[in-house]
Amino acid sequence: LTKIDWTDPMVQSSTGYSQQWDDNLVYQLHHYGPASGTYGREAFAEKLNIPVFIGEYGETDEANLKAITDWAKQTLEGYFPWSFKKMSHDRCLWTIPPNQAYTDVKNFIKNGGTPPTHLYDEMITFAQTNIKNGHASHEWHEGFYQGIKPTITCPESAGFSIPGTIQAEDFCGSFGVQTESTTDSGGGTNIGFLDSGDYTEYKVNVA
Repeated sequence: LTKIDWTDPMVQSSTGYSQQWDDNLVYQLHHYGPASGTYGREAFAEKLNIPVFIGEYGETDEANLKAITDWAKQTLEGYFPWSFKKMSHDRCLWTIPPNQAYTDVKNFIKNGGTPPTHLYDEMITFAQTNIKNGHASHEWHEGFYQGIKPTITCPESAGFSIPGTIQAEDFCGSFGVQTESTTDSGGGTNIGFLDSGDYTEYKVNVA
């Protein structure tokens, strides 16, 4: 991009663009190694005057995970750790304990041979219920969460007077929750889809 002559009519004709990029461009990086290996990469984006965020990282030890997160919070526009749920390992928020068919297929892949088709059928049946959010078998990893959790600061203007009523959906910070339409008294929205570790945050002014 930096070597193309964007003023060349032939370039403009073939690409449909007359400049390197517009205000919608961002620089995304992925990183799965040591934190030290990604420090300084923001300088490239700063040189080009475009925002940068880390769009994929994780599946590492908790200390390294937190080091990357802290760097991203201080330096980048945003961060998106990977991954949310995984089968059979704990470098994620949730582990889904696998069924025997999953283990058998892994062994075929590792040792050679062709898995019988019934194993795939059993894996699909297992996945249709066991990978859903909130399934009782999921294992929560607090250490992973502590390494990636956001730093939430409610703005001063978000304060609610106490005593008084605060609608649950009027939070100023949250993690993991989603809102949905409701038909209860007052209508509007409520919060739901809560899992262990999810939270909402409110700013209050106590009289």
